This record gives sequence, structure tokens and C-alpha cells, in this order.
Amino acid sequence: MPQPMASGREFHCVMSGEATSPEHPAHAYYTERYRNLRRFYTAVFTALAERGELRSPVAPAVLATMTISLLNGLQAQWLHDRGTVDMAGSLHAFPVTFVPAVGD
Repeated sequence: MPQPMASGREFHCVMSGEATSPEHPAHAYYTERYRNLRRFYTAVFTALAERGELRSPVAPAVLATMTISLLNGLQAQWLHDRGTVDMAGSLHAFPVTFVPAVGD
């Protein structure tokens, strides 16, 4: 029996992949969803930079895109190899590399 969390992740991965086609009924939804996520993470990273807490030469908007890419990639990898891929550990380790306070 699939884990409840897994079935939601599976649905998201399949739908977001299929919705890359402009003709797909969910295309506009996923386009806006990713725009909103990029705006959110860009705002977070910009605020951290303004407070001197961001330690990265990478622009906040690029970090936002990288963060979303990491989330999507980890979900897909975890769905393929649940016993090996440590989503939580990877999600925690990534921001520690440019926001040291996350590791505290």
C-alpha cells in the first residue's frame, strides 16, 4: 500500500511534468505556482541578504530557482529510491551552505 505522503508526491511529480505543455489544463496553475514559489524564496533570500545573514555570491532570485529545483529533484529521487534518498537531510544541508544560522 502506498504511503499517503508518497501518493501526493507522485501526483505532484506526474502533474507538474505533464503540465509543462502549454496545452495541458494544469499548465497555467503550475506556471503560476512556480512563479509564486520563486517570488517567495527570492523575498526570503533578499531579506536574509539585507540582514547580512546570506553568505552567497549567488543572487537571491537564482537561489530561489535552485531551491525549487532541489525540492523537485529530491522528490523525484525519493520516489525512485525511498530507502536511500534522505530528503530531510538534503533539504537541511542545502541552505546551511549559504545561511550558516540554519545549522545552529
